[in-house]
Amino acid sequence: MEALHTLNDKLDVLIKRYSSAQDEIKRLRTIVEGQNSTIDSLSKKVKTLESGVATAQLGKKIAELGNKTDVRKQLDAIILEIDKIMITLND
Repeated sequence: MEALHTLNDKLDVLIKRYSSAQDEIKRLRTIVEGQNSTIDSLSKKVKTLESGVATAQLGKKIAELGNKTDVRKQLDAIILEIDKIMITLND
């Protein structure tokens, strides 16, 4: 009879732990969904800003330089900066 009582106590503890783990999983899923939503929103903003910055810088550099090689170097630098921003967002 004592063994049955001990087994019942251990089962109660396991059920409580399982319930607690399920609650923690739900909480973490909610956090992850919120973070994913934030990442999506920030990614859209970054794309919009990248487009605007690239267009403005390209127009400015073309007007200033007028040289195709220099414009190409500037574009490469802009693309490199965009890549760095995207890597930062993905971390």
